[in-house]
Amino acid sequence: MCGIVGWHSAQDGEQDSLLLKSMLSALVHRGPDDEGQYMDAPVALGVRRLSIIDVQGGHQPIPSEDRTVWAVLNGEIYNFQELRAELEAKGHVFATRSDTEVIVHGYEEWGDECVARLNGIFGLAVWDSRRRRLLLARDHFGVKPLYYYDDGRRLTWASEIKAILTDPTIPRRVDLDAPAERVRQLAEEALEAEPDPTAADTLVIQVRFPTGDPTLVRLRVEPRDGAAEFRYF
Repeated sequence: MCGIVGWHSAQDGEQDSLLLKSMLSALVHRGPDDEGQYMDAPVALGVRRLSIIDVQGGHQPIPSEDRTVWAVLNGEIYNFQELRAELEAKGHVFATRSDTEVIVHGYEEWGDECVARLNGIFGLAVWDSRRRRLLLARDHFGVKPLYYYDDGRRLTWASEIKAILTDPTIPRRVDLDAPAERVRQLAEEALEAEPDPTAADTLVIQVRFPTGDPTLVRLRVEPRDGAAEFRYF
């Protein structure tokens, strides 16, 4: 079990190393073995790691060869060896034996569609510094948690809500209607009715699953267009 955190700010010069450290401290229990950070305004990536695959060499965030693409991963990519062989055949050079690095080179080769090639359980973030764009995604069944808060100024995400709430600018307000709304959502799903995209996802107001649905997809942040959600399956 690992934990990832981060944000993407509309203000290109905004950085806060103390906030990133606080968010990571809230997830120490998820990753007692290692901690990694990357900051490049307007983005911050952080990870608490439980080291399983490539214990010594798998420190995150992991960059591409030219250090323009960075990735963090909570989870496990079951088919990373097959993907690695395919990417190496295309000329990609790997620096680690970690499954996380497959995401980096997969993004370089296939863009956002790399997520559709992953077989595993995961929450991940990829920062493309050249194109100034961010990609967040989670596995098909939502096994690995990923939550976000977006106020239009900054998109903040984490593997647990409490890491998001270390940011003092994010309101700590409980949505008392959320439990009833969630029961209604489950009933609509059982009846194969169209879900309400405005319904609450969590007990904390405005903290959501990507797509308003625990079975995510991908959340893409473009420099001009802001955040947009897409399904990949």
